[in-house]
Amino acid sequence: MTLTLETIRQRVSFRVCRVNVNDEYFTIDTVETQDALLDCMDGDDEPPYGLLLWESAVVLANQLCFLGDSLRGASVLELGCGTGLPGLVCARLGASVVQSDMFAYCISLAQNNATLNRIAGIQYHLGNWRTWRLTDRFDLVIGADLFYDRSVHRDLLNVITHSLKPGGRVIVTDPQRISTPAYLEMMTTAGWKISSSTESTSVIQDGTDDVTMRAIDVHNISRSNHA
Repeated sequence: MTLTLETIRQRVSFRVCRVNVNDEYFTIDTVETQDALLDCMDGDDEPPYGLLLWESAVVLANQLCFLGDSLRGASVLELGCGTGLPGLVCARLGASVVQSDMFAYCISLAQNNATLNRIAGIQYHLGNWRTWRLTDRFDLVIGADLFYDRSVHRDLLNVITHSLKPGGRVIVTDPQRISTPAYLEMMTTAGWKISSSTESTSVIQDGTDDVTMRAIDVHNISRSNHA
């Protein structure tokens, strides 16, 4: 069965939460917990993880706030948008945003969250990295937790390469997946420059009231002069 946002809502509990991004609050509709998602999605090949608000997305959203006025008028592509929080931040700061995901239910949720936050003008692209059709180029490409699947590393690199304007940059946040070093090494070998740092944030999806922390890496990526 093809999953839609409506059919998923019939089987999984959602919640609307207020997310503090650099002292500004965003309203995000998201699956309640990862455990609830796993419990209710028995029989499907792949649970719709993109409907969860992940720590990497919150850290990315905060990082984008630091860009401030430099985002005004900039073109931004969000890959694997899921709930859409980072793209919403960019749009709120005046960027022209395209949010992309391979699942229609994620696009639907991102659109709903734009409406909840009274943000208009975002465009949406339903697309698979292996059969990427979007030809536009962007000043900034962003994504949260994109490197988990080694089988699409080359496809992701191709999408980024063809989507970034000359002089553009990429910002990706990652929860230190074991597959991430292989992807970063592939980019470095291909001539990209990578600057990384680590932020600590509270865990969202453990389903408990205890406050625990998780390390999230922030990767700033740009083409080298010869790439």
